[in-house]
Amino acid sequence: MSLYVLLGSLLVIAAILSTRFAQHVGVPALVLFVGVGMIAGTAGVDFADYALSLNVGLLALAVILLSGGLDTDARLFLDSIVPAGMLSTVGVLLKMTLIGGLAYLLTPLDWLGGLLLGAVLAPTDAAAVFSVLKGCGLPERLQGVLETESGTNDPISIYLTLLLASIITTGEADVGSLVGGVVLQLGAVAALG
Repeated sequence: MSLYVLLGSLLVIAAILSTRFAQHVGVPALVLFVGVGMIAGTAGVDFADYALSLNVGLLALAVILLSGGLDTDARLFLDSIVPAGMLSTVGVLLKMTLIGGLAYLLTPLDWLGGLLLGAVLAPTDAAAVFSVLKGCGLPERLQGVLETESGTNDPISIYLTLLLASIITTGEADVGSLVGGVVLQLGAVAALG
């Protein structure tokens, strides 16, 4: 157990040092975090608890989005909600279709498999966008649109992924329950927000 604490502590120290280094060099800290993670690998641990991995990943995503949301100016968010909403819905659909079409043409995937790949790859990474946009000198409104879009495009991608996976595995789609789930979750988030 003490070995795991030592390795975890060393990884935290490496992450802190890489953040300081990234600020001086001008490289997004996320790039260095990925490098530290690749070097660390599994650190000799035979990890097979996939449910724990999922939960830790979801918690990390929530923290990243919360952090980005706290750093986003509320006025900028409200001013950019319409264009960002269009980018996070129509933009994701267009990117999914483009990636899916290219995958269909260039790989052995069928059309639905290509669209599934496109749905997974279409959203922008909120953490990367928040990290890269800090202090880059973009006009305020454009930065607000990009931050808002990157923080709100995951739900449409998740639902498209679920829909396409359902179609591929069962041959049918329960669009009604997916749309109802989107409306319910958006309403709950709006009420809680």
